[in-house]
Amino acid sequence: MIKTSTETDTRNVSDFYKYWSEDAIRADLDAKRNSFVTVVERVNGDFNFATIVRNNNAFLGEKVIRCGIKRWDKRGSVGTHHYEHMEYADSILDVLGYYRDNGYRIVAIDNVGDAKVINEYSWSNKSVMVFE
Repeated sequence: MIKTSTETDTRNVSDFYKYWSEDAIRADLDAKRNSFVTVVERVNGDFNFATIVRNNNAFLGEKVIRCGIKRWDKRGSVGTHHYEHMEYADSILDVLGYYRDNGYRIVAIDNVGDAKVINEYSWSNKSVMVFE
């Protein structure tokens, strides 16, 4: 349900979404999402993970899947976790196997010397970005 303009809304959302309920915002974003999934394992620091959540929100990814450690401090995501589809999995291998079997291309993101430059990479329509 959309709130009325007479109510105070102190959330950190763009003006377009001011006074909308979280469910209404999520539904609007779901209609616009891109077909990529972000998978995270062994990312040190809650703020590093929160950065990934914020970026998934900014680029409208389908969901964020965290493998391994389940709990994290959500303050660094500055509220964007409310509008994202967040999942937890015990095994990254199970997650990657599922998406591979469903036609997604698995893309490991790293800053090693032989890596392709990300803006020169030819993206598949359905991709899983893995941060480890």
